[in-house]
Amino acid sequence: MRDRRASQALGLAGRLLSLYLLLLAFSWPALASHGPTLTILLPERVSRQGEQFADSGRTSQLIAALAKESGLDIQTAYYPWRRAQKLAERGEGLLWGVVRTPERARVFAFSAPMFNTPVWIIVPEGQRFAYRGIQDLRGKTVSITRGSQYGGEFMAQRDKLFKVEEEAGTLRARLGMLAQGRVDLLLSASTQQTSKDYTQQLNLRWGDIGRWEVLSTPFSVDAIHIAAARGKPISQHLPALSHAIQRLQRRGVIQDIVARHAQHAILPATPADVRPGAY
Repeated sequence: MRDRRASQALGLAGRLLSLYLLLLAFSWPALASHGPTLTILLPERVSRQGEQFADSGRTSQLIAALAKESGLDIQTAYYPWRRAQKLAERGEGLLWGVVRTPERARVFAFSAPMFNTPVWIIVPEGQRFAYRGIQDLRGKTVSITRGSQYGGEFMAQRDKLFKVEEEAGTLRARLGMLAQGRVDLLLSASTQQTSKDYTQQLNLRWGDIGRWEVLSTPFSVDAIHIAAARGKPISQHLPALSHAIQRLQRRGVIQDIVARHAQHAILPATPADVRPGAY
């Protein structure tokens, strides 16, 4: 009797062990595939009243598509631009919406380009001029967003060929400076693909403080990347993000998101500007 009970106990223990091993086998791939949570750092967005907005929708959709395509666990965090850049330099997050420059390339490695953004020249209505190259800015005062980068030639000619007003304010505030004649023109990065569309957007949103024209030739067209600090562990995830970007581009996913939000941006809405810009 005692032997039979012992045998039954051993049999039950064996079945329980087999069940445990079977459950472990099914759960192991999920456990093994769970990686670290990556933080993407984004610049704060604020309204004209100083109220913060998380996102216009385009960025969150692009990040969601990248997370799904790459299989990476991604979260977002919003900071003033300079703080976001410092955190990224320490390897505490990936920096979103970055234009590659020689100065930044010394600190950051970059993903494959996600999309291109024109940098437009905005002037008051009726003050359009022919723009063919940087020499056409001679004698003018140019408004840029603090922290913006526009290439080596711009940096070499600033305060020589033309003057620069570098501000941390919203686009509305900078347009106000333009309306008051404190600057002759301002540079603004926007995914609007035509100057006509961007002119329409500006006059619908900020026609209460002036009327605007966008020159037909952009100052530049910049590729937008995700950046990670060189030599930091977080940079090992850039290849996976780059491959995901390229697959999404081949299927037209990124292009569709950018185009859809560029079209919607033409409609009147509560202004929400990046402060300061990521470009």
